[in-house]
Amino acid sequence: MTSTGTISRLVKARGFGFIRCAGGHELFFHRSQVQGAAFELLTQGQSAIFKVGLSTKGLQAINVKPLTEIPTGQVKHEIRRERR
Repeated sequence: MTSTGTISRLVKARGFGFIRCAGGHELFFHRSQVQGAAFELLTQGQSAIFKVGLSTKGLQAINVKPLTEIPTGQVKHEIRRERR
């Protein structure tokens, strides 16, 4: 079953983030589960669809697909910041 949520937190240096679900709880997701966009270009507050999967540490978001596009200026800013 597909769910919708908002990216609430990103730890880009370590390659993971959290998605806040409609019910208010947060699910972990790893960069390897992001589809349709580069993990480095995701932003907090961006909407996404995902499925809930079970890992050895509990529930997590899998097959994460961002719904909102990233503004072009944001992409350039994020790439510059990542290179520093």
